[in-house]
Amino acid sequence: MKVLAILPFFILVACNDHQKPPEDVPLGSRPSAPTTPPTTPTTTTAPAAAPSATIVTGTIKVADALKDKVPASATLFIVGRPEGMGGPPAVVKRVTGVTFPYTFTLAEDDAMMKGAPVPEKLTISARYDQDGDAISRTAGDLMGASKAAVSKGASEVELVLDEVVAQPQ
Repeated sequence: MKVLAILPFFILVACNDHQKPPEDVPLGSRPSAPTTPPTTPTTTTAPAAAPSATIVTGTIKVADALKDKVPASATLFIVGRPEGMGGPPAVVKRVTGVTFPYTFTLAEDDAMMKGAPVPEKLTISARYDQDGDAISRTAGDLMGASKAAVSKGASEVELVLDEVVAQPQ
């Protein structure tokens, strides 16, 4: 029984002695040991990433008339589009485990195209989405948008989820 317990040890030792030599060393010879003593590895820590510049901050609430229609678990998408334009958003944030009212921050890290300039004026919208898919809309999802465009750097922006998706899109 003791033999079986130490057998893996002998297999490990035996395997280490029969390593394949490098291709450029003739068979039967072993490369010489390095002449320089090994160096002690130094521990370096990467510099902390600079905080991302804030674009917009605010709060998202649910309209009183819809408080009983809030899905039990859903994904919140917060989107900033250039003022007066449809199409792809400039910034997007995806958040799970949200309770309302929810305080949000959109920052440069949330930009759709990293390094691209964020427009000076944005229309901010939010959707509390049941299936977690940013593209689809499911009946029962809650949505809301800023009443007017907000300037980059704005704070205390208030969004109210006041619409319910009636038909899937």
